[in-house]
Amino acid sequence: MRGADQTRLASSSVLVDRTVVTPQPPYQSFASDNAAGAHPQVIEALRAANAGGALAYGQDPWTTRSAERFRALFEADVEVFYTYGGRARTSSLSSAYLRPTRP
Repeated sequence: MRGADQTRLASSSVLVDRTVVTPQPPYQSFASDNAAGAHPQVIEALRAANAGGALAYGQDPWTTRSAERFRALFEADVEVFYTYGGRARTSSLSSAYLRPTRP
């Protein structure tokens, strides 16, 4: 018998339960923020931004407004580079701060 959450292994007659059990999230964690849901205010901001069209990759009003806020915060003409995920961020920061090892 084949159930929705079980499958029979081809090499044996043992049933394997493939039900995914998600543990309760810890109170504090340094795990990736990609593993958690978004705050309701973030979802609402995305919903509002999703109305109508806009050019991507820095040509949209949200990116411009955000960069202006960083300039005001640092009181300097800073450039803002947005990345998705930790690896892209770490690579970008490393290349900006470290000297090349070869001439």
